[in-house]
Amino acid sequence: MLTGVREETDRAFHVGLARATGNGALIRVVEELWNQRAEMWRRTQQHFHTRGLAEKTLRDHAAILKSVAARDPEGA
Repeated sequence: MLTGVREETDRAFHVGLARATGNGALIRVVEELWNQRAEMWRRTQQHFHTRGLAEKTLRDHAAILKSVAARDPEGA
């Protein structure tokens, strides 16, 4: 299911950013918050998710990842 793949990929992105900090507390907080929001997110996706929003999210994530790789905290 595409929604499940998108959800897992988005979770991996955010948890990966937290892991990149090397801050164990931040990693645990991001993982826990993600787990708490999962059900609510599934419900709102049905009503508010659009192709345009998905495309913007992917562009935003790509820009953040590029800034992290370039060690540009302002860009990230």
